Amino acid sequence: MALLFVVGALLVGVLAVPAAVDARAPPQAACGVCTDALDDAAGDRGVALERASSEMTIRVDGNGSAAWTARVALAEGADALRDNSVREAVVADARHGTLADPDAVRSRMEGDTLVVSYRTDDDAEREAGVLLFTGFHATGPTMPFAMGGPGPAYPGADELTLRGPPNTAVEGEYDGAANGGAEVRWTDADADVDRSTVVAFAPEEARFAGVRTRLARLLFRL
Repeated sequence: MALLFVVGALLVGVLAVPAAVDARAPPQAACGVCTDALDDAAGDRGVALERASSEMTIRVDGNGSAAWTARVALAEGADALRDNSVREAVVADARHGTLADPDAVRSRMEGDTLVVSYRTDDDAEREAGVLLFTGFHATGPTMPFAMGGPGPAYPGADELTLRGPPNTAVEGEYDGAANGGAEVRWTDADADVDRSTVVAFAPEEARFAGVRTRLARLLFRL
């Protein structure tokens, strides 16, 4: 009888695992207006919209702030988005559930391209002389079965570029991305960006840059 009780308890624990996974937040795009969310938000307002291509650039400043700029080329629907009130409402809805949550978002049309820009103030910090971009890093649990943890991140844009300040160079390798100079670039809109990702920008041609970067990551996690 005791053995049956133990087996039953184990089965309950196993069956509970999927519920823990489901409790995590949904995936979060770096560029919400680059995804189907833009099409859906436009459709809710009677606007037929078709995206041709998209890109987002995140420019990190040495003071820890970051400028996010999305450019979405439209094959259809550009004329409707020239109306400021329609465009602002569509952009606001499309950005729900994205990584950054800025106070002010600006949008405009450049020809048939939707341009959305905003700035965040606390997406980077400096440790041991190395600037660490933490905009992709989860502040909640990241373990696979953690209850209530953040959802996975993904670019959303056809091309996502993270660019450090002048006179810096990227240190380290990042899954699914290519890097060179002061840039890290993802070219798969659906690529997973690990929520433990912290991108390091060391001073260009710095001595012992690798060692300094490892120390910076250690200090960041303390």
